[in-house]
Amino acid sequence: MKKENAPKLLEALEDGIYIIKKDYTIEYMNTAMMNLFGDGIGGKCYEVINRRDTPCQWCNYENVFHHKETHSEEVYIEWLDRSFKVIEIPVDNRDGTTSKLSIYKDITRKKEQEAKLKSSKEDYRRLFENVGCGVFQSSREGRFLDVNPALLKMLGYNDKEEFLALDLATDLYLRPEDRQRYMEIIEEKGRVLDYEMEWKRKDGSIMQVLLTGHIRCGAHGQVLGYEGIVVDQSHRKRMENKMKEAYDFLDKTILCSPNAIMATDLKGDVIIWNQGAEEIFDY
Repeated sequence: MKKENAPKLLEALEDGIYIIKKDYTIEYMNTAMMNLFGDGIGGKCYEVINRRDTPCQWCNYENVFHHKETHSEEVYIEWLDRSFKVIEIPVDNRDGTTSKLSIYKDITRKKEQEAKLKSSKEDYRRLFENVGCGVFQSSREGRFLDVNPALLKMLGYNDKEEFLALDLATDLYLRPEDRQRYMEIIEEKGRVLDYEMEWKRKDGSIMQVLLTGHIRCGAHGQVLGYEGIVVDQSHRKRMENKMKEAYDFLDKTILCSPNAIMATDLKGDVIIWNQGAEEIFDY
């Protein structure tokens, strides 16, 4: 088939198209195919397409020519450094012979994007699994959809399935109304930052947490749920309480001492003046 006699439709397509005879000889290539592989009309397809002396390993010659079957698969052509989706179709000619029409759709960019996306997903999963703070995805209805090992450990659970079955409002939040308030804030603002509340561990002990999260939306903007991180603040809270107790004890000791206890800042302004000082100095 000469190029000038080819159907205009084949010439207008952006995909590469070529037709071979039963002996692998190329009898037609459209412009897109020539731009990719050069003018190979009259040559063997495997020499033109794959730069080899033997038929391409992905060629479905037998099935196309003998069984009249159409095949589709993705192939990578090393010398071009490009990936293609190849469709091979049997074509019955007027003289009773059969030819094979092949369509080469360049999917290199798509494969590169898929590889980047896969790499990003793997990076995210490694971070999700190994980060020290708790990470979660939850539904709007009040169930965890996914959590990382750190959150399970933080709350004293070994069985992830058991944890995913929890009702957040009643099984996790110390006060169910806190869950409702959290939902109102995050849906109004789209996110929350360091929201402080109390959760229950599996053993019933109370854990002070800081929640940072944002909403997860569907294709039409509807709220599907929430995702974010959880930081255990129990240790900090315990230390704060101990310091407060120490300060309270010191304050009471100073105030109740029969001795006059006074203190000033560097400017000489009085900052401590206990009851003993009041009685002695009558101020």
